[in-house]
Amino acid sequence: DDLFTGIGCSASTLLSGDCTGSLLSVFANIELIMSDSDGFYITLVDDSNPVPKKVDSVTPGSYVAYISDQYNNRPATGATVTIESSGECSIVSPTSFTVGNSNRLGAFAVGIEIDIEADPPASGSISIAVTNPGAPKVTSTFSCATP
Repeated sequence: DDLFTGIGCSASTLLSGDCTGSLLSVFANIELIMSDSDGFYITLVDDSNPVPKKVDSVTPGSYVAYISDQYNNRPATGATVTIESSGECSIVSPTSFTVGNSNRLGAFAVGIEIDIEADPPASGSISIAVTNPGAPKVTSTFSCATP
């Protein structure tokens, strides 16, 4: 309305109609989630069971890696998650992910498909690493086992 709105109006400008003495609320909301830059936990869960369970070693199948800080917050926007295999353990699913911009509650989840190329005995491991911008890489390693 091209008028000054607020308590700074003087009596003369208020009477002349150049301003209004009413109050106006101006604001913006933002939800900001802050997490540790290098204190991440990487948990691998067997997704093929009816009741998913945490695992320390892998066999061929479907898994979900959950990555979060101690407060269950996701890594920062732009963080990268890489999955590498060694030995006879191989990864069938994509092996690199970038964390997008989100204020969603809970850990960042990555689906992983694993295959083992040998019939007993299998050796090797998979490593899941998260690198937050400007922070050192955090890695968890899981051994491969035969089913």
